[in-house]
Amino acid sequence: TRKESSAASDVYKRQGQDDGDLAVVRARLGADKIIGRTCHNDVALIQEAKHAGASYAAMGAVFPSTTKPDAKRVSIDQVKQGSEQGIDICVIGGLSVNNIELLKGLALTYVAVTNDIMNLSVEDIGARCLEWQRIFSAW
Repeated sequence: TRKESSAASDVYKRQGQDDGDLAVVRARLGADKIIGRTCHNDVALIQEAKHAGASYAAMGAVFPSTTKPDAKRVSIDQVKQGSEQGIDICVIGGLSVNNIELLKGLALTYVAVTNDIMNLSVEDIGARCLEWQRIFSAW
């Protein structure tokens, strides 16, 4: 229902750089909601997000992405620097079971995966999700 959908969307929100004042969103949603801020590859943006009340900072694209082929790329070293800023980090962009191991050991809280799962046939999605679970269980 519309009410349930609205309630669910208030639990989590990711703000792009052009999506307005994060502090206003934090004040509207409250301290208990998860709010992320897109920070691309910029440590200064991560610090701004932290001070504005973001729950996490999103960094990417880490690898080439067919979802956003023109997205700014972020190096693994930049992700490492971002993860040292005292705020949870979400990586996004071109992530797959074939390249995620390159990020092992970094202090990551969230990993956003789209094509590596959604571009599969319905019959193959479950097996791929189990691969992701196996990888993260070993971290």
